[in-house]
Amino acid sequence: MSIHSMGEQQTITEDEAALYDRQIRLWGLDAQRRLRASRVLLIGMRGLGAEVAKNIVLSGIKSLTMLDDTEVTEEDACSQFLLPRTDVGKNRAVCSLDRTQQLNPMVKVTSDSESVASKDDNFFTQFDVVCATCCGPTQLMRINQICADNGIKFYAGDVFGYYGYMFSDLGKHDYAEEIQKKPVKKDESGDGEPAAKKSKSEEPETVVVKKCSSFVRLKNALDVDWSTTEAAKKLNRTPNTYFITKATVSRSSVLSVLLWVEYWDKKSSRLSHTKTSPTTISFSMTE
Repeated sequence: MSIHSMGEQQTITEDEAALYDRQIRLWGLDAQRRLRASRVLLIGMRGLGAEVAKNIVLSGIKSLTMLDDTEVTEEDACSQFLLPRTDVGKNRAVCSLDRTQQLNPMVKVTSDSESVASKDDNFFTQFDVVCATCCGPTQLMRINQICADNGIKFYAGDVFGYYGYMFSDLGKHDYAEEIQKKPVKKDESGDGEPAAKKSKSEEPETVVVKKCSSFVRLKNALDVDWSTTEAAKKLNRTPNTYFITKATVSRSSVLSVLLWVEYWDKKSSRLSHTKTSPTTISFSMTE
């Protein structure tokens, strides 16, 4: 959530408590209150956008705005389950509104049929979370920077046949992690037996450690100079799908060739063999 709404306290009604009972048991009432205060912008209402819309509306957010200026096609019947098949030629966001609202009447769902390129910076600042799909790299980097400057959580993703990607920029994310600390006791008996041997039967102590992750911008995740020593060290841990996705997102056949040449020139010189990599890559990078 953004900095201007983190402090808001939403009251959970009895009806909402009954509806969200299972997830409240999972992550607690405070987390559900924060969810209930979230205003989400979803860009792109194709197959991936429909799945995202379904999941976040069912989770019990405050409001969802679906932004898409494209028209429904016959191909949408294969993946976009929020669209009636009779709406070919009509706006995707508008036609997805009715079925999305039926999923959870307690969430305010609206549609916007304008293009994302026509939206100024102030448009994005009214939301706490922005999820962008079906966008080119220029728009993604622009929106990501706006979100970063205004403390808004940013997610981006898309699917290209067998390949897909997800990127997240949550700014600075504070969280708690439970770790097990092995008990170490001094040998007080004086019998010479090591203390570590005596503590084998003792249960390890669980302690909570506060941590913080700083996310990077999408521009930094994509514009990597592989000629540097630091980047070269990470090359053997970079999956092949990173370069496939990078070329696909750019939507440029010339750039695709250049990226693949760059990839093989550098990676093949450092690796004796290449393992099969997954078809989905996450650009959720932290510093």
